Amino acid sequence: MSDHSTGRPVPARVLQLVVFLRLFAVAAQLTTVLLVTVWLGIPLPLPLMGLVLGVQLAASVLTLRNLRRQRYYQEITVFLHLAFDAVLLGVMLGLAGGYTNPFISLFLVPIALAASFLKISYGIAMLVLCSALYSVLIYLYLPLTPPTDHFIDIYTLHLAGMWVSFLLSAVLTTAFVGILSRIAREREESLARARETMLQNEHLLLMGTLSAGVLHEINTPLASIRMLLDEMEQSPPGDPWVQEQIPLLREQTGQCIERIRELSETGKPLTAETPLSLADFRRRTLQRWAAMRPEINIREAHGADEGFLIQHPQALAQVLVNLLNNAADASLENGQSQICISFTTQDTQLTIDIDDRGNGLPPHLHDQVGALIRSDKKNGLGVGLMLSHATLEQIGGTLVLRDTPNGTRATVRLSQHASS
Repeated sequence: MSDHSTGRPVPARVLQLVVFLRLFAVAAQLTTVLLVTVWLGIPLPLPLMGLVLGVQLAASVLTLRNLRRQRYYQEITVFLHLAFDAVLLGVMLGLAGGYTNPFISLFLVPIALAASFLKISYGIAMLVLCSALYSVLIYLYLPLTPPTDHFIDIYTLHLAGMWVSFLLSAVLTTAFVGILSRIAREREESLARARETMLQNEHLLLMGTLSAGVLHEINTPLASIRMLLDEMEQSPPGDPWVQEQIPLLREQTGQCIERIRELSETGKPLTAETPLSLADFRRRTLQRWAAMRPEINIREAHGADEGFLIQHPQALAQVLVNLLNNAADASLENGQSQICISFTTQDTQLTIDIDDRGNGLPPHLHDQVGALIRSDKKNGLGVGLMLSHATLEQIGGTLVLRDTPNGTRATVRLSQHASS
């Protein structure tokens, strides 16, 4: 059946609400039947009513068992459940006074639910169904006949039933409007997150397009620098300081060329990488970063399982390099040259904390980590946090920034299974 004929998807919680209302109706109808027969002494067709209540209860149990298998249902499914409840409500009313029963106003409940959660055609169909059931109950019903010697007459009984019907309607309306408002708020929040993700992806796509050109442009001057270093190394020694810097320049130039090669491969979607143990990953990543930032003293602390497998080592290494650079820059701006990194594992989760010795987190970043933020760094592009956040989202991780007494802490959490 096509989507056009079955309608748009409806959250499973809507069907769950319908089932809970059905169970509430079963309990209320059973209580009412017992009061009417035992306390008021009015005869009712108990076997038929028991059969209707049993059918409702069985349908509710079966539906609740299946609710866990799907997150969304087609509109036609929800409509059929509402129609089922409306028909059985009509049967119960027909066995207990028909249109004279004060609880006949409960036909408004399925109409309200259909009008609120389903498209207009289903709302109109439910209105027609309930109106038809009401009309049938004008002619086909078993009358309520109190005993002649009973302390209450039929009119007083009707008024009492109207009072109870009003209370039920008030409770159901309050609960129904509250649930509807919560669903609407959650839908708005979901749309806002989707818009934020779309803007972020558009920005990252633009950055990827620009980086492709930068890769081509920067590779040529780096090759020229490497050639000049070869010539400087072969020239007669003049300035000892220059000769001391040549190995460092050569190492950093090699690091840049290697990063360009890796960056040229990261434009593709994340594919399966060869997992690395935490011990190997930590050693390779920190050694490479220390060669790029020799002016920083990095202190390690770890109480982690060395055999913990990193499923996407290249992506996670890129995140750590960005965060370590941010921490190093923040410490240097505060006149410090030390940062700390710690690795801890618990069950299947890896936690990495990076602490700087800077001036703390800028106020405008407290609620914007991962958004399209603008950095206060004078010599940076201000995209490290955004790139880190986007990369972690792809591999099932999270990034949280918070202030510490000595600076800022960046916390990365990654599940071993989520990244696989």
